[in-house]
Amino acid sequence: MKHINAVRPTPRVMLVENDRALLTMLANSLAQFGQNIAAIASNASDALKLFSKINPEVVILDIDLGDSIDGIELANILQRSNPNIGIVFLTSFTDHRFAFISKRDIPKNYIYLRKQEINNVKMVSDAIFEAVANSKKYSPARPIEKNYYSKLSDRDIELMRHISKGYSNVKIAKILKIEIKSCENAISRLLKKLEIPPDKEVNQRVLITQKYFELSGKEVI
Repeated sequence: MKHINAVRPTPRVMLVENDRALLTMLANSLAQFGQNIAAIASNASDALKLFSKINPEVVILDIDLGDSIDGIELANILQRSNPNIGIVFLTSFTDHRFAFISKRDIPKNYIYLRKQEINNVKMVSDAIFEAVANSKKYSPARPIEKNYYSKLSDRDIELMRHISKGYSNVKIAKILKIEIKSCENAISRLLKKLEIPPDKEVNQRVLITQKYFELSGKEVI
């Protein structure tokens, strides 16, 4: 049965998702729900070409697009073209802070949805209208759950990112412009926050990397 939004006019929506099966399913589901799906794209390059032709009012996009341009950079490019466009991130990143490399990367207004929390299409449909309402003001990400990762600071997450890249303490200390001893102490505090017990038989840097991938919504091998 097709749902009709009689009260609120349906904005033009563009979907950008590199998982083609999910892209098709989401487009069909939202269309059945009464949303105006004006365009779909499986990568940033196609999205940019379609954007100028379609001029959508809302863009729903993943952050990891498997392209040279990720969803965050794409959102910023689109907002430079149209400052009032509504942005809905639909992503696997558990904590939005793992998605944004720095505060400078954050678009002026956005809605943040986690794929693992979406249990019906209405949640995405509602986010579209919310994005339109927030199109002229900054809309912060919804609060994260009170799990162990809520204790992590921005510096902790940056530290995890460098460790996941295989960087040594010496290199990390140089990047963060701190002493090596301070870096070692920061890692020790990080291990406690991540609830990783001291164990000489286990490579703790590997466990930190696994936690980082887990919180980034990536598959842990």
